[in-house]
Amino acid sequence: MTLSSFVATVLEQNGVRRQWVNLLGHQTHCLEAGDGAAHIFWFPAVGDSASSFGQTLLLLAESLHGIAKITAVDPPGYGASLLPPDREMLSFTELEPWVQELVASVEEPLILVGNSSGGVLATAAALSKETQVAGLIFVGWPDWRFGTPPKADLCPVDISSLSNLLSRCWHRPPRLTNVALKNLLQQFTNHAYRGHVESFNANEFALKLDQFQGRLAFVGGVSDRLVPPTILEASAASRNNTKLCWITEAGHYPHREQPKQLVKVLTELTDWYLTSFPSL
Repeated sequence: MTLSSFVATVLEQNGVRRQWVNLLGHQTHCLEAGDGAAHIFWFPAVGDSASSFGQTLLLLAESLHGIAKITAVDPPGYGASLLPPDREMLSFTELEPWVQELVASVEEPLILVGNSSGGVLATAAALSKETQVAGLIFVGWPDWRFGTPPKADLCPVDISSLSNLLSRCWHRPPRLTNVALKNLLQQFTNHAYRGHVESFNANEFALKLDQFQGRLAFVGGVSDRLVPPTILEASAASRNNTKLCWITEAGHYPHREQPKQLVKVLTELTDWYLTSFPSL
């Protein structure tokens, strides 16, 4: 059992609904909690999983009880959505039909949330169901048009470069055992994983985002040194009708470091989106 699957099992014991859905031939792992007239989807960053959103998922479901159902999703090759040994990870472009299929049958108003590169999938879903989308939220959106991507750091090749990446991503980097560090390094040096990371094209996806005419909010960790606040500020300033919210003492993954703060922000943004949405 993978760590992601173990955490998901523990979450299930605490009331999270766990399911696998076959989407275009991909067994897709989903964690769901809460209920309501709206539906919020969370898409994780590269290298992360739906289960890492678990604590935030439980708190957010409580905060939005009766208002929204929340689903955290593992794209194919992420977390517990395991691929067969002979299958390569899909590129971000190849994941677009998958995410469109994910939301195709959803009838409720949608709020789509992407952490880092997960914003690409949130955007693709939004463009396929735009009349149903109440809002789009980017948590740590890596808009490299406004800064040089640290490509050498995104896929570290040794313990030193891995430690550097962790220091960029976290307010307080976790203390990991040598075994955990080696396991992480094995993931980052995997050929298929590196190919997936390299398929992220900031300019291409910024053009797709320009097609989205709805409401957009940016959420950033004040201590994020992978996507510094100046980049997020430039992203927000590049278009109208946006909000910019900050999480203190958090880096690139605020759901891991400050779940309560993130829940407060997501609750406020959900209220902002749904108050003026015509279907509610």
